Amino acid sequence: APQLNFKQSQEKKKNDALTQTVRVKTGQNEFPLMDDSAPVDLEILYDGRPVDIEFRNGQAFVMEPREGQEVQMILKYSDLAKRRVGAVLKVNGENTLYRQTQRDIDCSKWILSPEHRKTIVKGYQLKNNQAQQFKVLSQSESQKRAMDYGRQVGQIQLTVFPELTGPKPTPSLPEAAEEDLLAMLRGTQPAKQPLNLSALKQQLRTAGSKQLETRGLIVEGDTKKNKVTTVKFTPDPTPAMTVTIHYYTP
Repeated sequence: APQLNFKQSQEKKKNDALTQTVRVKTGQNEFPLMDDSAPVDLEILYDGRPVDIEFRNGQAFVMEPREGQEVQMILKYSDLAKRRVGAVLKVNGENTLYRQTQRDIDCSKWILSPEHRKTIVKGYQLKNNQAQQFKVLSQSESQKRAMDYGRQVGQIQLTVFPELTGPKPTPSLPEAAEEDLLAMLRGTQPAKQPLNLSALKQQLRTAGSKQLETRGLIVEGDTKKNKVTTVKFTPDPTPAMTVTIHYYTP
């Protein structure tokens, strides 16, 4: 096969990712966290106990946390990743690193590698080696705060970028292309069969969801010391996996 240049290589990766998204949405491929070849695993714990992830109608759910429960999320590296990866873990659309809200490719990332195989996230990391622990609100408080987060309220989103190897530079993806690549973050199975790939992309972008009533929204809580170390990492612009898990619906 002919050698691809950087731009051609990125275009191929983007198309492969879109194909994977479509296959997941249509039930031909497993949800990424259920796939043994996933580069990173995500475990969600309430009061120190893992909670099961359920899959219904093309979407992923966990039971809603109760007011006052302690919430933790554990990122685990898989040897199948074969290189360092950077994970963007967002809650309600806010990155757990520094509460960033920009595109995933532009966010700070939790770095996992054969030397650092697990990261426990207990809240939102701040820039002064402190972290705001996750806090689960009451139902009434949750409803008041839900408006602050917009359409990503009640979502836990994980996007994993492999470390870029080979040619550079590393251009960021355009907004529309990223919307296509991260379409499965909506986690919504189209109600009717799309006519073609373009139609499916549009449905995935705009799909809404109507879920069961739940109780507790996860927000920032008490601030505690939590030191992190910054390392240099250049992400491949095309993510290796993107998933969303619904834990709350206002």
